[in-house]
Amino acid sequence: MKSILLFSLLPFLFASCQNAADTAAMQKDLDALTAQIEQMNAEKALPEVDEIGYVHVVYFWLKDGVTEAEKQQFMKNCEKMREIPEVLNLRVGIPAGTDRDVVDNSYDVVLIVENADTAGQEAYQVADLHEVFRQENGDMFEKIVIYDSLLGG
Repeated sequence: MKSILLFSLLPFLFASCQNAADTAAMQKDLDALTAQIEQMNAEKALPEVDEIGYVHVVYFWLKDGVTEAEKQQFMKNCEKMREIPEVLNLRVGIPAGTDRDVVDNSYDVVLIVENADTAGQEAYQVADLHEVFRQENGDMFEKIVIYDSLLGG
């Protein structure tokens, strides 16, 4: 918004210039406005990747015939990965059943893992507990969709 206001002042600056001295003053004002705009844009820039959080969201569609008890055990097995040192936060849940056309409620379980950065997520991926989870639970689901996101402050 400030950028628009600053640029809207430019015609008035140009109109008031009548000689070389005015032109020099106008250039100085233009340079100051440009510096202000660059500063505002720099403040809006995203931080470096290692300075923001990494969120790993996994949606599981369990195989037909999985009982409610087996589903509950599957969710408990997901929770065990909380012990991986690089995991800042881990949540396990189910669809909310939201009744809107844009919401997909077809999955059975969601796993949300938060890491400090990309390096933390990479360490999580190769952690022994994660590998044990894959080996012991891989036959429980028929489909998996993963969304990884970088989040700013």
